[in-house]
Amino acid sequence: MTYTRALRNPSILETAPNFVSNRADYNLAAGLMSLSEPFPVLLIIREIDGIKLLMVFLGMSAVSIGIGCAVGFSTHNTDLGVGIASGMIGLLAILQFICMCISS
Repeated sequence: MTYTRALRNPSILETAPNFVSNRADYNLAAGLMSLSEPFPVLLIIREIDGIKLLMVFLGMSAVSIGIGCAVGFSTHNTDLGVGIASGMIGLLAILQFICMCISS
């Protein structure tokens, strides 16, 4: 997890400035590493804050349902209101995915 945090805050690894070059098992140029054998790798994962994700989901749902209800009441058409709410949830989910990809 330290390596994942270091992607956003490189100062975390300032105490080890030559981490990769000082480790022969990560340095292919040193000639000590064989490509025919398995070798250790660094696994970098994305951290997701569950509370923020829940808040975005709840906010997105509230906005979609609110717009759907407003359209349904103003047109006196339940089908249209449900359709608009469903469409809004789909569009906002796509927007949320794009924002998540851009911010990472």
